[in-house]
Amino acid sequence: MKGFLKVISFLSINGVTTTSLMSVVSCGESYVKKIYELHPAGPNNSWVSSESQGGPVIIEVDTRNVSKYVLSEAIGYDACHITFYLKDGTINNTLNKYWAGPPEEYGKYIKSVIGISPTEE
Repeated sequence: MKGFLKVISFLSINGVTTTSLMSVVSCGESYVKKIYELHPAGPNNSWVSSESQGGPVIIEVDTRNVSKYVLSEAIGYDACHITFYLKDGTINNTLNKYWAGPPEEYGKYIKSVIGISPTEE
């Protein structure tokens, strides 16, 4: 019986340790952010993230690795090309496509998600 109780006490200690380790691992994920395409579904047709509708993810980015990003407008359209420059020297041009929504709205939205304003070039 004593051996059985020792096993039970070990299992409960192991469970606590596992829970703690899972909490530590999940903390690191807070640096990884998803940027979603915008759509005109807010008040007065304002542009808002399509996250709640399961909209397309433009990029999933570790905020610690972003050095800057640049927004380019598609002339004559409410569309924007987004290029992220990472600290390791690589570039992610978000599939080299234009995303629905004006650049100034993407600038506000991305700043609210990753805390960096766009760079003008």
